[in-house]
Amino acid sequence: MGPPPNKGRGVSASDRLGWRHFLPIVQTLLFCALVWWDFRERYPSRAILCERPAEFVLVQDGGVVKFDPRYIDGPPPRGFTIALALNLPAVVPALLVLLPASMLERDLSSFASDLLAVASIGIFVPFIWYGVGWWIDDRRRRCPPKLFTLSNLWQGILVTIALLLSVPTLILGLTLLISALAHGEVWRYAEIVVGTLGWSGWLSWISLGQAKKIRRLAGTL
Repeated sequence: MGPPPNKGRGVSASDRLGWRHFLPIVQTLLFCALVWWDFRERYPSRAILCERPAEFVLVQDGGVVKFDPRYIDGPPPRGFTIALALNLPAVVPALLVLLPASMLERDLSSFASDLLAVASIGIFVPFIWYGVGWWIDDRRRRCPPKLFTLSNLWQGILVTIALLLSVPTLILGLTLLISALAHGEVWRYAEIVVGTLGWSGWLSWISLGQAKKIRRLAGTL
C-alpha cells in the first residue's frame, strides 16, 4: 500500500479554477466587443457620414433623414450574427424579457430596440457559458461543485424541453446549410449555420445521454 494521502495539502490554483470560471468572463467580453462592432456598422457616426456621403441618397441639413443602401435587402452586420451564433441558447430566455418589453414600449426607436435586444441576450451570456464550462470541467474529472440537485422527474422534464428546442433547431440548421449550398451563398450566413448546428447538436447529444442515464437509473429501482 502506498503512503496515506496528505490531508493537510492545500488545493492548487489549477484545482480551484476551471473552464467554468474563464469562459463566462471571456465570452461576455467577446459579446460586448461584437455588439460594439455591430452598432458601429449599423449606426455610423457623424464623422463617418461626412467621410462617405456618396453612399447616401438622401441627407437633409438637420441630419434627421438619412438613407443608406448598404442595409437594403442585405444581411445584418457581421458582429451581430457572430454574437448571435456564439450565444444562441441565450436567445430563448431573452425572449421572456423582450416580448413583455416590446408590448409595453411599442414606440421605441431602432437604436433603442436593438439596444434592448442585445442587453436581454447579454444578461444570460455568463450563465450559458458557465454551464458549458461546468460541463467541460466535469468531463475532465475536475469535480466541479453541483449548484443544485434535481429529482428524476424534473431532470426528465428539462431533458424533454432541451430536445424539443434542439432537434427543430438542428433541422433548421441543416435546412439553412442545404439552402446556402444550393444557392452558392454558403459564406453569407456561415456563422449562423455553424452556430445553429453546433449548439443544437451539442444539446441534443447531452440531452440524449442524460435521458439514457435517467432511464438506466429508473430501471435499477
